[in-house]
Amino acid sequence: MSGLTRHTQLRKKDVTVIKLGGAVLQSESTMDGMAKAIGYGWSRGGQIVIVNGGGREIDALCKRLSIGTAKAGGLRITTPEVLEAVQMALSKKSMEIALSLMKQGVPAVPFPAFSAGTVLCRRRALPIDGQDLGLVGEVVSVNGKVIDALFDIKAVPVVYPLGTDDSCAMYNINADEVASSMASELGASTLLLMTDVPGIMVNSSVLKSIRYEEIRTLLANGTISDGMLPKVNAAGSAVMSGVGRVGIMDGSGPDSLSAFFREGILNGTEIQV
Repeated sequence: MSGLTRHTQLRKKDVTVIKLGGAVLQSESTMDGMAKAIGYGWSRGGQIVIVNGGGREIDALCKRLSIGTAKAGGLRITTPEVLEAVQMALSKKSMEIALSLMKQGVPAVPFPAFSAGTVLCRRRALPIDGQDLGLVGEVVSVNGKVIDALFDIKAVPVVYPLGTDDSCAMYNINADEVASSMASELGASTLLLMTDVPGIMVNSSVLKSIRYEEIRTLLANGTISDGMLPKVNAAGSAVMSGVGRVGIMDGSGPDSLSAFFREGILNGTEIQV
């Protein structure tokens, strides 16, 4: 867990941080459905932050540009060439999400995490599986003032996970980590990690809920691996920092998100202390 500090002011309204992975936004109809669900939550007075990924778009762009790609521990190994592709793909996806929200009457503001010093990061120094991750950052701190200012005008921030260090060098940060860190700093009531799987699965069955200590066991025995690693680590950090509800949910369609805004976390896995 990072050394993030909590907002000292209690919020009058719930804050929901939603991470939307690129894998769950592959069709216009799905994106529009997500936007409608988010619009419903926003119309009821909810304060919502979106953090978007874009893994499939990055892979496709790298392939088109003949740039090699690789991952270690679920994180993208980021060379300078890959970082350029990351910038293009993530900013495009962020703008697409914002436009979908605006069609629903939701004032959305897309921007990179480093804007106005919102997210400060540092380069990940330790290799994973013996591999140097390159220009991959880890969150050092989150300054919630930009988010607060957007909340004041009833806007929905759409943040894409590019951060800078204290020398303004740019890094690719895992979107789940950025979402978790923002939820912790903002004292959010809820963090939702929307992905392309039904939740945390054990023996082909989706766990409806799981405690953080149980997650540690699944990590140690290898049950949880690859792309799910950053998600469960992010979820665990958020739970331990006091975020009220944390869910890893199937985002392949908008139904899970629609159900959440009406009835809570019904589909997927809820992570508990």
